[in-house]
Amino acid sequence: EGKYYTFTPEEIISVLGEKNGTAFNRQFGITAKGNFEGKNIPNLLNSDFSDKAFDKFLPILEKYRKKRFSLHLDDKILTFWNSLMIGAMCRLYLMSKNDIYLHAAKKADKFITEKLSENNKLFVSYRNGKRGVEGFLDDYAGYIFAQLELYRATLNPQYSEKAEALCKLVTENFEDISGGFYLYGNESETLIARPKEAYDGAVPSGNSLMAYNLVRLWLLKTDEKYRKSAEQQLDFLSADASTYPAGYTMFLTALLEYTEPIKKVTVVVSGNTNIEETPLLFDSNTIIKYLSEPTKEYPLKNGKTTYYVCKSHSCLPPVNDLNDLS
Repeated sequence: EGKYYTFTPEEIISVLGEKNGTAFNRQFGITAKGNFEGKNIPNLLNSDFSDKAFDKFLPILEKYRKKRFSLHLDDKILTFWNSLMIGAMCRLYLMSKNDIYLHAAKKADKFITEKLSENNKLFVSYRNGKRGVEGFLDDYAGYIFAQLELYRATLNPQYSEKAEALCKLVTENFEDISGGFYLYGNESETLIARPKEAYDGAVPSGNSLMAYNLVRLWLLKTDEKYRKSAEQQLDFLSADASTYPAGYTMFLTALLEYTEPIKKVTVVVSGNTNIEETPLLFDSNTIIKYLSEPTKEYPLKNGKTTYYVCKSHSCLPPVNDLNDLS
């Protein structure tokens, strides 16, 4: 695509004329020798960038450039990137209470459900009505993360249940019994090597995200199987992270939530309450557990939706109004 942005001196002169074209070439460093594979990327490295005399020519050249040929666009839709965006939109919604963000998250999740998954099996990409290859660890880890964030933003149990189902699938198809998760699953095409990527690059690695997901599921469900899996995954990542911690920020986030006390809010909903309309004014370092009916440990107070807030193995008295906790 770099070719799209290059010009020759002759092109500029043919569009702007001899006088204006020659002056433009001089101003923007466009020479017969070129600065990019024999052609030129216009630049102001050796010119006065405050000189606005040539601005009037820019729309003319832009129009000419569009007529030469179209710039190729990478317009495929990726499961992993959309999953991360769903999580971001959910957090924006929780912070701003602007419904536009939650709507965007749900819309993207609906697309992944309809176009990029089948029987809990995920696919990497979608374009022109066709799905790409079967999903890798990053796709599953990212989508579990998205489901947990959707649950936190809505308290709709369908999201946490889906996260659990996907986590079970990842454990069965990607886990290495000696530690960590492989990049591709047991049912994928067998390659010469089966890597386990742990380093966070421009986006979190699948293994780091799985550590975070497992810690969150343990805090949410208080199920020992998630605690055990979370500890194993944290142990696996600790060895690599110790040499260069800055390259494992998602793992460090998971480790922090596992080791440091975290607020846990249990919401017991009365029969006539819409859970998605329940105000959730908590920071991101909070686990929210939803109960559709009271239990022995968590009864309703005054017959109304009740909030139990606990931290460091101690709990505040149950309340019906979140403002009472402020």
